[in-house]
Amino acid sequence: MNINRYTPQNGRHLTEDGKFVNTADLLKAIATNVQSIANNGGGGGGSRASHFLYPESFGATGDGETDDTAALQEAINEAQETGKVLYLGGNKVYAISDTLVISEPMTIDGAGSWETFDNTDRQGEQPYLKGTVILVTTHNTDAIRVTACKRTVNLRNFGILFKNQFWQTGHGITCVPPAAGSGYDHGLFSSVWENIRVAGHDGDHYAFHVINGLYNTFTHLRSYGGGIIHLDNNSAEGTSWHYGNTVINHPYGILMQGGSADAYRLQSTTDKLNFVTMIRPQVNISQMLPGQGGMSPTNNQRAVNADWNTANCTIIDGDFEADPGLGIIDNWYGHMGWDINEGGYLGYTREPYTDFVPVSGHRNQNQMGKGGQMLGQVTLNPTEDEPAILTVTLGPERLAEQGNDTEIYRISLPAGSPPGQVMTYPFYCRAGYYYTITVTNGTLGKLINTNQRGWGLGNPG
Repeated sequence: MNINRYTPQNGRHLTEDGKFVNTADLLKAIATNVQSIANNGGGGGGSRASHFLYPESFGATGDGETDDTAALQEAINEAQETGKVLYLGGNKVYAISDTLVISEPMTIDGAGSWETFDNTDRQGEQPYLKGTVILVTTHNTDAIRVTACKRTVNLRNFGILFKNQFWQTGHGITCVPPAAGSGYDHGLFSSVWENIRVAGHDGDHYAFHVINGLYNTFTHLRSYGGGIIHLDNNSAEGTSWHYGNTVINHPYGILMQGGSADAYRLQSTTDKLNFVTMIRPQVNISQMLPGQGGMSPTNNQRAVNADWNTANCTIIDGDFEADPGLGIIDNWYGHMGWDINEGGYLGYTREPYTDFVPVSGHRNQNQMGKGGQMLGQVTLNPTEDEPAILTVTLGPERLAEQGNDTEIYRISLPAGSPPGQVMTYPFYCRAGYYYTITVTNGTLGKLINTNQRGWGLGNPG
């Protein structure tokens, strides 16, 4: 029977020759027809199955116990050669004892993974990830390493879990291109990573670690353990390659492991990492759960940590929280080091930039595109022999040496005055103008832009 010829009549189905069929026969025919459509690529030119590869075809079991490393690596190699998508099955746990290496363009897709806990407070619900999962069973091992030079590697819909949780792990996914002199060649290029979860990495590693990436888009990445995302510009010696140009949509993680990893790390080892936009990034910096191994984060770890020559980066509506008992500052703004001489600025669109503490004698720029009324705080400590002085100079030029600066504000307390006097100082800065705040015998406090909902600024590192 060809179900495409059935027509409903009086709640029953009629074949083209006028005969009625019962529901059981109809459902059987539908099932046969649907299977035929699937096997023939939707009815149009070639088998849909021919576009995919499956680890099980290479000997993988996905039972979480058998070592599937060799089978998965063979499947990856075949996918790179044929251009087919490697599909990881649903409710499969692929155990690996060594890093899976990707050296050519390819796509890995899965059936999706999900967390089995609520903010890690349900300790009995291990292994924390279910669904399609790659399980790393050995110490000091990255799950996936991309070594391709300027190649596209798309990854979607699976999880990575470290069996030896929070202790001597590797990165979840790391992208390290070939070495070039003292740096590295072009890295991950024009790739999409989506809906990937990493759990159990230690405090010295990241869920997602990318060197010299360019034109990439990352969406719905999740991390539970050490650092979340680390992007690094470490270009080849003698070059001036600037990497970045990356959009990261709603990443989230719980940083609950002490170590060298920050939650979000924007690093410029040799030159500018630039044009990175993070939309609604979130992190909770939390104490480690009792009995889970590792150690809690320290106050040396930050929600966001960016190098001085990181340039033209934007954070939109960030949400960064830290457990008060850890002594970590979750208002991270004052820890940025954007440099105007390198074109660096921060765009932040949620609230005024209320935690910026200027450095005395360093040059800053209002890059918001609008003039702003600034309000700063200073503690002046004159000595018996020297006065305490604060000055604000303003000018249109990038370099003060060009001679166009004007002193627009001054506070001076004479020698012998009582120390510890906290004072405020207001000034107006036109869009694009540069200002320098200098204090002698005093300490600068916060500087805010009182009439802007966003902020753009830079100061030399």
